[in-house]
Amino acid sequence: MVTVAYPYDDIELMFLECVLTREQIPYFVVGKNFGSIYPGPQIASYNEKIIKVPDEYCQQATTAINEFRDLDVRKEKVYCNKSKLRMFAEILLFWWFIPGGCRKSSNNQINKDAQLNAEHRVGRLLFETLCATKS
Repeated sequence: MVTVAYPYDDIELMFLECVLTREQIPYFVVGKNFGSIYPGPQIASYNEKIIKVPDEYCQQATTAINEFRDLDVRKEKVYCNKSKLRMFAEILLFWWFIPGGCRKSSNNQINKDAQLNAEHRVGRLLFETLCATKS
C-alpha cells in the first residue's frame, strides 16, 4: 500500500473518502478512529491520519485527490502576534496549546463567484458520491 494523502482535518478526510469511493478506489485510513481520540495539532505517528491505497491505484488516487484539493477555497491560517504569544505561553506552562484566536486576513482575497462555484462543485461531488453508494 502506498501513502497518497495526509488530510488536514476530519472534514477533509471525509471528503477525500467520498472522492476515493466515487472513483471506486480501495483505500485504508491509518489512525482513523484512534487519531480522533486525541484532538489538537496533527503530530506524525501520534494522531495524524494517513490515506493509503494499493500500488496499482496510486496514480488514479493521486489525480482524484489533487482535483479535489484544487477546489479547496480555505484560506491559509495566519495568526496575529497576540495568538502566537498565547500559544507559546501555553506550551511553556502546560506543555500543550490550543490553536486559534484572531486571524489576519490573507492578502489573496478569493473572488466570491469562484468560491461559490467551487463550493457548488464540492457539494455536487458529495451528492453524486452518495447517490452512487446507494445504487
